[in-house]
Amino acid sequence: DHRSESFGEVLAIWQKRELPRFRAGTQIRYSDMIRKCFGFLNHFEMSKFDSKVVDCWIDYLMLLPKTKRRRAYKHELDLLSGVLKHFQERTDGFVFPIKKRHKDAVRIFEPAMKNKEMTPEEFFRFRNELKKLKDGEILAEMATVQYFQALRISEVAALTWGSIVLNFGDRHLSRLTVDKSVKWLRQGGYKPSIEKNFKNSGTNKGVKEQPIFPESFEALVGRYKTNSSEELVFANSEGNLFSYRTIQQRFDTAFQRAGLNYSSTHILRHGGCRYIYNKHPDLAVAQQLLGNSDLKSVLVYAQRNTGALNEVAKSEWAEKA
Repeated sequence: DHRSESFGEVLAIWQKRELPRFRAGTQIRYSDMIRKCFGFLNHFEMSKFDSKVVDCWIDYLMLLPKTKRRRAYKHELDLLSGVLKHFQERTDGFVFPIKKRHKDAVRIFEPAMKNKEMTPEEFFRFRNELKKLKDGEILAEMATVQYFQALRISEVAALTWGSIVLNFGDRHLSRLTVDKSVKWLRQGGYKPSIEKNFKNSGTNKGVKEQPIFPESFEALVGRYKTNSSEELVFANSEGNLFSYRTIQQRFDTAFQRAGLNYSSTHILRHGGCRYIYNKHPDLAVAQQLLGNSDLKSVLVYAQRNTGALNEVAKSEWAEKA
């Protein structure tokens, strides 16, 4: 009976069978979570692993030292959920113990709502400031492709000229293919590298193809100086991949100088998708742009601007007149 196993034994089986399936960076992050947060659970027998055990574990997490940026233990709860679901699949009669209350209980305090609208006007202000920084011209062109194609920064940074087809006769036929991404490990001493997949590559059969939009086309033409299909489109001055720390620092500095209350790089994917979606409010278009199979995930990005209702009212009055 598997229920006689301890959680520590169950966790060891999960680490052996499931952990290797994740990307290297995720493996390191999960291993760190397990080391810091899961020791409390190891001695519990699975036959007695119920919702009250999860309650006690969350109480334990709340006693751990915290950084100022720690908002919740959501990722740890998600990881525990994955381990327990793996156990449930091979065990008859195991009642899944994580309840809705646990998802609320792992919040340390409610995060402040972040504006993710980032209009094109704001983007251009940001880009102008970015150009003034070290490596600014290259990073500004990288940011342009990220924003107007609504890509992840790891996907843009991994683009090679073999991924780009620029059609100078019929520009609307120009294409961009994402089939790889940059792997940035948080631990020091590791150099960034390119791996042959991207975050949701499984749902896209390993390839995400997009038409190139006008602003992206102009940015790519500005970089077009090579015939080598393997050469990076957006390399640093040494011809290598940018570190994520460099990109994030430059972006955050440019946001601040432009007077914008944004941070990190992912805001460009949000803003770019909203820009396209507000011009063409079609969820199918947004879904193809993002490459997400789950419509719920698409709706996180594809949202109308705050003034959308006013625009509808204005249109209705115009028709009435």
